[in-house]
Amino acid sequence: MARAAGVGVRRLQEEFRRRLGTGPATALREVRLARAHRVLVEDGHAPVSDVAYACGFGHLGRFAHDYRDRYGELPSETARRRRG
Repeated sequence: MARAAGVGVRRLQEEFRRRLGTGPATALREVRLARAHRVLVEDGHAPVSDVAYACGFGHLGRFAHDYRDRYGELPSETARRRRG
């Protein structure tokens, strides 16, 4: 991200913290979680693993953990509620 923005890593981290109150990795994870949540809510038939990988998560256990921390339920519960 720093290279794409044309700044150093430290500068990128400082600007994220100043403007968003968090670091770039945390902000990116939140964007990915929000995208996964939206997909699971809108399309309960999509396999959770496909959604996780499509949203940039490479470790399904970590995805499920982060998702539950953020939304209070497992991604499979969100998808199941949509199906039901």
